[in-house]
Amino acid sequence: MMKRAALIIAMLIAAPLYAQNPNGNLAAPVVTRTASAALNASSEIDLCDATAGAVTLTLPPASAQARVSVNKIDSSANACTIKAAGSDTMQGGLTTSVLATQGAAHTYVGNGGTVDEVF
Repeated sequence: MMKRAALIIAMLIAAPLYAQNPNGNLAAPVVTRTASAALNASSEIDLCDATAGAVTLTLPPASAQARVSVNKIDSSANACTIKAAGSDTMQGGLTTSVLATQGAAHTYVGNGGTVDEVF
């Protein structure tokens, strides 16, 4: 019982912005983006719908050490471009990443200096 209580406390500390779903589990916030936007540190799961036109999502600063996942959910030829904030760079010195096909998804993790891109 003590291990379970410690695990629950650790989950609550690590994920204070999570909501409880109907099953009683913690659920990450999910937002569908249909227009360009600047993401903040609480933007954890973003679904990019570029049906109406190309969408550019700007990541939170790498110094925020946020973790953001983006998934392109539409089948259009319009791209979802993920852009590093300000002068931040992603791995390899890149400043943008493009999701061009339906189902393409990447996770971005700010490590304090750059943004690591995890596929």
